[in-house]
Amino acid sequence: GKLCYPGIAAQLETKDCRVEMEKECLYDSAHINVDPTEPAPEAGISGFYTVGSAGIPIQDFIQVSIRPIRVLDSASMNHIVMQRSSGAITEVKKVTWQNGRAEAKFRDSGNFQLLADQEPPLILSSGNIEGADLKKATKLEFVVKDNLGTVKEFKAYMDGKWLLFTNDKS
Repeated sequence: GKLCYPGIAAQLETKDCRVEMEKECLYDSAHINVDPTEPAPEAGISGFYTVGSAGIPIQDFIQVSIRPIRVLDSASMNHIVMQRSSGAITEVKKVTWQNGRAEAKFRDSGNFQLLADQEPPLILSSGNIEGADLKKATKLEFVVKDNLGTVKEFKAYMDGKWLLFTNDKS
């Protein structure tokens, strides 16, 4: 890997993956690797890339850019996400496109891959609210699930107006 230092920006690159770290990313000097770990599975749009290790704390976002292994039309590009996994933790981010590469920012190292997100999230109510009179209801409860990972935030609208919701784990 490349020896990177705190207070100095760094860029690490392979043929199809680039990682950019701002000067505030590291607390201490560390060897950072960017390794292709295996070819893409059928559902993957890119190979897997291992960036750094879990033992290296990162204090600011790193930008990961991956070139897809398949040619994508503009409609398909809107459904591409980048997934980071490390042990049992999975995180998914929407990508932006820059010079044929998909880019996303993450706060941790791990294994990165591009995936096609073809399945919309599920929004389930905790009770039967279809056709119910909710004028006297004090709260509405929903569970939001996604097949690619945990939903960290969402926005709710009713008749075009934003609704205040909280992400109450209980």
